[in-house]
Amino acid sequence: MIMLLMNELKIFGIVLGVLLAIDLPMILFFNSQRYTTLFKNINGTNTINTLNIVLYSAACYILLAFGIYYFGLKQNSYMNAIIFGIVVFGVYDFTNLATIANYDFGTAIMDVGWGTILSLIVTIISSILSAAFIHELPISSISEFMV
Repeated sequence: MIMLLMNELKIFGIVLGVLLAIDLPMILFFNSQRYTTLFKNINGTNTINTLNIVLYSAACYILLAFGIYYFGLKQNSYMNAIIFGIVVFGVYDFTNLATIANYDFGTAIMDVGWGTILSLIVTIISSILSAAFIHELPISSISEFMV
């Protein structure tokens, strides 16, 4: 029982690490200017609360990693990982479009697409790494796409 729990925590750690390794560079480097401009338009300033960013980003990444872990890896489904990405990022972005006057439609569509692809990529890589390092293969094939 303890060994099983330890393996599950290791797999979750792999998911979280892969998620951070892929998503943070996209936010911090590739889309930094887009987000800086968007949030300045929304907030009216470039001033940010670093503590809030660290705390709430950590909570967000833990929840995203858990969702990918549970719906993708534990449910043994790449399709569930795709659906998870569409739903989570869609709810976030379309809620922002509905409630924030200056939220950008193009950014919302880009973000939903990215979240969908991100969820799938993290699931695939995490499955491979879990098999290699923990000797547990959460998802054994892509046959579900062939149906």
